[in-house]
Amino acid sequence: ESAALLKVKVEEIPGKIEKNLAALKEAEREIERFKNQQTKDALGNLLKNVREKNGISFFGAIVPAANMDELRKAADIVKGKLPRGAFILGAAAGEKVNLVGMASEEAVKTGIHMGKVVSAAAKICGGGGGGKPAVAQAGGKNISELQNAIDEGVRIIESQL
Repeated sequence: ESAALLKVKVEEIPGKIEKNLAALKEAEREIERFKNQQTKDALGNLLKNVREKNGISFFGAIVPAANMDELRKAADIVKGKLPRGAFILGAAAGEKVNLVGMASEEAVKTGIHMGKVVSAAAKICGGGGGGKPAVAQAGGKNISELQNAIDEGVRIIESQL
């Protein structure tokens, strides 16, 4: 039955399985490359919305990210493109909200505390979290409030500047 499904002779089954597994692994790598490129393209567009106060750039945005790991990768990309800044990113992952905030060393010196920013934003989404002045993350339950949470995070960043 397995040989018929794989369209090979019985003795060729192990080789065919190895070949299919290798092809699957390569397809997964290709998907990851496309996701990374999609994230970079989306973030490039988002950086057009950056505002500035007291020499520090700041913004907030909702980005496509299926989980917290993807959201943190997106945040790392933004941090590299915003060397003197602070930002909050959010994503809806199924029925869950993920939030990440990061601030440069210069932004922290001006009074930014991303733990406080992200914690306040998460409360709007019915969640919680926090972190350090430079990096914080949180989760929430109410995805319909995600934009309001991001807007509140940006408002708090601006008030801390």
